[in-house]
Amino acid sequence: MKKWKEERSGLITIVLILVCGSFMVSGCSKRPSGGKSGVVNYEGGIIETSLQTSWPKDIPTEIPEFTYGKIKAVTKDSIPTGAHWSLRISDLLDSAIDNYYEQLRLKQWYAIAMPLPKGRVLLGNEKDFFIYLITYKDNTALLIVSRKSGP
Repeated sequence: MKKWKEERSGLITIVLILVCGSFMVSGCSKRPSGGKSGVVNYEGGIIETSLQTSWPKDIPTEIPEFTYGKIKAVTKDSIPTGAHWSLRISDLLDSAIDNYYEQLRLKQWYAIAMPLPKGRVLLGNEKDFFIYLITYKDNTALLIVSRKSGP
């Protein structure tokens, strides 16, 4: 039963990150007036959204910094098992997937890149973390960093 709750908690977290990330993608060209950030408390965690334009300082050092585009917004989901980040990226370099793939492989991550109908996806897997990088044909991307839950 405990394992199911942990898996469900992880699934809920991923869904929340994807939902928040999709809001960031849909509002990419529009900045909120005054550059405001948002905080949402929900059962078991906190979601923080900001227009931060640099690599988050609180992302663990195991995660290679993504430097192949401009960070436009960051969403952080804090839950008891750890934090998860979603970064909205614009002005993506054409070689972003290939470069980040190599960067992950050099750090001994398992990584795989695949084409999508309107972009590409890179999946990275390491002992404690998952990385999902989804690129779009308009040179934008969504980078999700998720801590694995459970043993």
